[in-house]
Amino acid sequence: MGNRRADRYVSRALGEELRRRREARGWSRARLVACLPSGIKGRTLLSYEDGTRQLTVVRLLELCRCLDVPAPVLLTDALRNARMERS
Repeated sequence: MGNRRADRYVSRALGEELRRRREARGWSRARLVACLPSGIKGRTLLSYEDGTRQLTVVRLLELCRCLDVPAPVLLTDALRNARMERS
């Protein structure tokens, strides 16, 4: 897998897992955005969830804190679920 393709794969997998975690809490995007101290907009969160925008480590940690999930767990689950979906 090429670097750009791998980057898109990881971004999409992370975004899907973020969306799953948010929805499992019953939260709207607006609710999650309100929890974030960085003040990002809903469209930015949408672009993360869609995998069209890459997360920085700082933003990933911030989102994980609000969702109450350790970042390594979220990343592992995201990649595992993405692999299962590709099979």
